[in-house]
Amino acid sequence: NQAVREETGRQFGADGVEISAHGMCAADHEPYQGKQMSNEAFEKLQGSLHRRIGIWNCGHRTFSIVLGVSSPAYSKRDLKAMYDENHAPVTYNGKTYATKYEATQEQRKIETAIRYGEDVKTMAAASGDTVLASEMEAKIKAMNLEYRKFSNSAGLQTRRDRIRDARKRWAT
Repeated sequence: NQAVREETGRQFGADGVEISAHGMCAADHEPYQGKQMSNEAFEKLQGSLHRRIGIWNCGHRTFSIVLGVSSPAYSKRDLKAMYDENHAPVTYNGKTYATKYEATQEQRKIETAIRYGEDVKTMAAASGDTVLASEMEAKIKAMNLEYRKFSNSAGLQTRRDRIRDARKRWAT
């Protein structure tokens, strides 16, 4: 999709890009979201970032624009509201996460642990190791409870689709 947007921009003579904006933005991209800049400035920015805009699980997209003509998609108020929500600290079990983005990264760790547990349980059951399968079932239940508690406390939406074991993920 990004390549199609870039080609469309070339076709209509775009000389700049606007970077999309979203809540719970990573710190390395937060200063740039919602900004408009020339194509040259954007390429320079991309070259300066360790994690480029639009890759490595980045939720941002760029849209081709004509500088001075294209109105920004986000108002300063919109961008400030996203910033303020992201920078509301989250405290859970005595640990404070400075941003909601940091809390989402902890959430991803719990999801990954649950998936690994599901995979181990599946392999144990397939190999006939009912003791290990039962132990993993108990651990998975405890991790799911922790996942729900953490997510609710942090005000984060749960993502059950990230937790299903590999067989179920690939079957859907």
